[in-house]
Amino acid sequence: MNKRILNALAVILTVAAFSITSCKKSDDSQSRRDILTQGQWNLSRIGDDANGNNNMDSNETVSAAAAQMSANVNFYTDNTYQLVFITNDTVVFKGNWTLVNGDQTIRTIVTNMGPNDTTMLDIHNISSTNLTLLQRTDTTGTWEVFGK
Repeated sequence: MNKRILNALAVILTVAAFSITSCKKSDDSQSRRDILTQGQWNLSRIGDDANGNNNMDSNETVSAAAAQMSANVNFYTDNTYQLVFITNDTVVFKGNWTLVNGDQTIRTIVTNMGPNDTTMLDIHNISSTNLTLLQRTDTTGTWEVFGK
């Protein structure tokens, strides 16, 4: 009888261990590509990296509403994207994207606005609900903070 109990306990522990290791998936186990392609990202804050230190200081961004703009972007699994940017007019950018620099940077190439325009966006924070990017410019950069 003790042998049956031990065998049953071993089976239960094996099933429990398998369930814990194979069924649980956290944000930490998702790739940056997976997180980027899970739905629409909405612009919440924007501003220049005024001192060029590559750190988003509290006085460097304002809400998108305060800047009188809105934007949303979708990154698709086929490496295309669409950015809808609204100020006085609505402008839709379409193109291709890829992760470069060890998945630390998003390179976008606009394909629907004349000559292809390449933009480099350094990823400073990424989670399932937050995406903080520094768009490289000739001088310093522009912070773009998106949420879900």
